[in-house]
Amino acid sequence: MRIRCVIFLLVIAALAAVPAWGESIHVDAGGTVNFSPNGGCTDALVQRIKEARSEILVQCYSFTSRRIAGALEAAARHGVKVRVLADPSNLRERASLTRVMATRGVDVLYDDAHAIAHNKVMVFDGRAVAMGSFNFTGAAERSNAENLLILEDAGLAAVYAKNWHTHEAHSKPAEKVDMGCAATVSIGRSEIRERQGNSGKYRTRKARQCLI
Repeated sequence: MRIRCVIFLLVIAALAAVPAWGESIHVDAGGTVNFSPNGGCTDALVQRIKEARSEILVQCYSFTSRRIAGALEAAARHGVKVRVLADPSNLRERASLTRVMATRGVDVLYDDAHAIAHNKVMVFDGRAVAMGSFNFTGAAERSNAENLLILEDAGLAAVYAKNWHTHEAHSKPAEKVDMGCAATVSIGRSEIRERQGNSGKYRTRKARQCLI
């Protein structure tokens, strides 16, 4: 009986140590972790964008969050160099904000060299990185199970920045993207048509309904 009581108390103590849903979790490496739905991912990103002073490098798949887009546009107005590499499906998605940002001081290119450009990354001033499954969308904040990790680590930031520039080398402005070669993502439809690497061939596969 005494052993059962001890185990019970240990379980209660462990549960008490778990942060409440929606709180940022601080990590020893020097950063924070957030989870969605409604776990503060958007708040954490917007706050870190506001803290940037010289440059923000972005890689995104889907981009429909007005709060995140607005924060990037505000940073650009304040002299921060904001550069975005986006998946070309944003050119077909009516809710995407990449074209809007491009008219408001943000440098936007489209990475059409892959089946999909699926990175969700921000590099801040060469010294911090945001990464994870979290798309820059309202659905990712409100509906999806996602994660966002922001680390203050200049060495890691340099690695991600180098990868960003590797993709920048083959990315294009909107008017030069061959939309016949870009992956097509059908949200709420029954099929997805996607390019197979750089072969010029396509495959069509069944897709379940999803929010991204």
